[in-house]
Amino acid sequence: MGLAVKNAFGGHTRISQGYITVTPAEERSLYLEAQRGAIVSPGGFLEFSVTKPGARVKIGGQTLDMPPGSLIRLTIDEGGKGKISLRDGTIVLFSFDEVILSIDGEEVARGTTQDILVPGYEVLISNINLAIDGGKGDVRILESGLPSSLVPGESPLFLSSLRPDPSGVLTLDCYREDTTVFRGAVTSYRVE
Repeated sequence: MGLAVKNAFGGHTRISQGYITVTPAEERSLYLEAQRGAIVSPGGFLEFSVTKPGARVKIGGQTLDMPPGSLIRLTIDEGGKGKISLRDGTIVLFSFDEVILSIDGEEVARGTTQDILVPGYEVLISNINLAIDGGKGDVRILESGLPSSLVPGESPLFLSSLRPDPSGVLTLDCYREDTTVFRGAVTSYRVE
């Protein structure tokens, strides 16, 4: 690691080795079913590398190929309601109104995603967050298959960094006004 510092009195550089330990983000397997609406926060994205041929997405009325080896980023620009489904190393659903598609760092399309198929991907990164409305609707949360100690009552909930669980499953349906279903993993979840 290198750190360079400079101010009106001059500059100094210090180089050290072995002082930083990087650990993966905490991951919690979660199943959530709520009789409440929810929205995905603006700016959340799903990023991955395509590993198999045949990957394509229909966005803004045009169908685009995503060749093997390409780095893909799907950014949910304005947030809102939608659906996601990843299973068995395949992305079969990513449906939101305002999405930006970037391939290898270059924005290539923008609009509503209507159809997607990615038959193989690796190195998936997600910073998609989900805000679940407060209210009287029932909420059921299972963490690693067991009832969660978090009891939201009528308070809103917030799920951070939605991603596939250890079995590779990520499903989200927050399209309807009064029902939200999520299965996957998160880095954290809390009452707001």
